[in-house]
Amino acid sequence: MGRIEWTEGLGVGIPTIDAQHKVLVDLINRLGEAAEAGKTKAEIGPILLELDDYTRRHFALEEEAFERFGYPDAKSHIAEHAAFVAKVDSFQLAYAVGKAQIGEDILVFLRTWLTRHITFTDKKYRPFLAGKI
Repeated sequence: MGRIEWTEGLGVGIPTIDAQHKVLVDLINRLGEAAEAGKTKAEIGPILLELDDYTRRHFALEEEAFERFGYPDAKSHIAEHAAFVAKVDSFQLAYAVGKAQIGEDILVFLRTWLTRHITFTDKKYRPFLAGKI
């Protein structure tokens, strides 16, 4: 299983956002490492919960900034956030009740979604929000 390697190419140039993105990268990497090492549900479950919680806090920061500063692409951006949260919630519930495992499919989804979202969606707001948050 691969890892997300943080590079400056993933940065959006807003220090607060970049710091939070690095935490999300770390959480996804920790989840992958735990699954690869064959950790138990008791060890993996808290990582999933932390990923869910931190993702929600990060999205809330972005969305509050969109509203405060009138970001024109907010609606579609927030829709991407909502779809991701719904997918993670669904997986987390299935995992909690033993109907899903942390496998390559979910890890590829998480890695791909985050890197694409940062690269193609988050970078769009940089010119609009840089220096404001």
